[in-house]
Amino acid sequence: MIGAANGLGLVFGPAIGGALAVLGLLFPLYLSILLPFIAFFIIAFIVPPQKSVSRETVPRLHLWHKRARPYLLIGFITVSSIITLQVNAGFYLQDTLKLTVEGTARILSVALTLSGLALVGTQVLQMKVLNWQPNKLILLGIPISILSLLLLLVTSSLSIYYVAFFIFGIGVGLIMPGFMSGASLAVSAEQQGAVAGLIAAVQGIAAIISPIVSTMLYEVNHSSPFWFLMSLFLFIFILWVPLTRTKKPVLQKEIS
Repeated sequence: MIGAANGLGLVFGPAIGGALAVLGLLFPLYLSILLPFIAFFIIAFIVPPQKSVSRETVPRLHLWHKRARPYLLIGFITVSSIITLQVNAGFYLQDTLKLTVEGTARILSVALTLSGLALVGTQVLQMKVLNWQPNKLILLGIPISILSLLLLLVTSSLSIYYVAFFIFGIGVGLIMPGFMSGASLAVSAEQQGAVAGLIAAVQGIAAIISPIVSTMLYEVNHSSPFWFLMSLFLFIFILWVPLTRTKKPVLQKEIS
């Protein structure tokens, strides 16, 4: 559920911003000013205070924790791909289709909304119906994500762009619960809070690094950020296949 909430924010935030940009390019910024005040009100007056369930000292976790590390790496690449697409897709569509700023904002909002619907729908399907193990989610989500990026690069058709964004939502919608649950199941029950913090930290690091790197790559070539992401996904996929044959992510005794 936390992963689905993160996915909603990552995808629908830019989609709403793109829709508001149709009214004026400053309207998304006005909303970004308002949202923290809403969050402050909810925390101050609605969310009840929480008490720690356990005061026991548990071993600290680090980003290089042996069992959680592969899943955190997958998470970093996945969140980087989402942010890279959000940051560069507008430029890419505008340059490829020769659009105006307003036209780009309108098309991008539709594309990101489709991606968001696919992402959330996939995660709901996983929670309610599929209940696949983390490794299966990752191994299926990576090729789908690569396919979506490839479609984005080989076409100049707007309808195919929309299809690519939708498929991308399916791919990352599988990977995100895969890496989050995989990292969670890789540690003991007492370390769940710590690994949740690592998952959030990885996403924060990706949010800082990926816009800088991807825009630098875009300056070199318009398609460079997407080829770079495809190579990262492919590299991880090649490493992941033998890993799944030698290592089980679930610690059944600790979780039970």
